[in-house]
Amino acid sequence: MARAGPRLVLSEEAVRAKSGLGPHRDLGLQTSVKRLCGEIVELKQHLEHYDKIQELTQMLQESHSSLVSTNEHLLQELSQVRAQHRAEVEQMHWSYQELKKTMALFPHSSASHGGCQAC
Repeated sequence: MARAGPRLVLSEEAVRAKSGLGPHRDLGLQTSVKRLCGEIVELKQHLEHYDKIQELTQMLQESHSSLVSTNEHLLQELSQVRAQHRAEVEQMHWSYQELKKTMALFPHSSASHGGCQAC
């Protein structure tokens, strides 16, 4: 069986001594790491908000597109109804003019006798 090599276990003080970092410098690094971790959390939150904003923007664009389509359809329908109404009004106007012409053919005196000429 092969013998494992010696394990190297260093204490925190030994690491600081070998790296040249004193306790005050280590505290500064810890503060920087905590600040950076806080920034990462903030950035992740901003990214989540950005994703939600993108989703809402997409929903609004789809809603807008649907509303534009519906509006165009309703405008076409309104145009057809207007044309139909205009044709009906013209028909009624023509019918009224024809009635006036027909009434002009009969003497007005018949109306004074109740419409009966034999009386």
